[in-house]
Amino acid sequence: MRALVRWWVVVGLLITVSLLGYVWVRIQVVEAGYRLSVTRQLVERLEREGRELEVRAAAADAPGRLQEMAMARLGMRRPFRDEEGPLP
Repeated sequence: MRALVRWWVVVGLLITVSLLGYVWVRIQVVEAGYRLSVTRQLVERLEREGRELEVRAAAADAPGRLQEMAMARLGMRRPFRDEEGPLP
């Protein structure tokens, strides 16, 4: 009779440990899913910001924009005809 009780206790412990292991694995899967979702959102946001920066960089490189910035920020102007010449 004692052997049978011990056997059932051992079987019960094995089942309990197995179920706890299964629950732990499921929790890890759910956490990994959350991390993946957050990472995807971050990637999408960074890609969107990258596209916006590319547009801003293209606009900043436009000749008209460069001329406007040179005049406004640096006080530069186009040279007069008599000021034009070869560079040393």
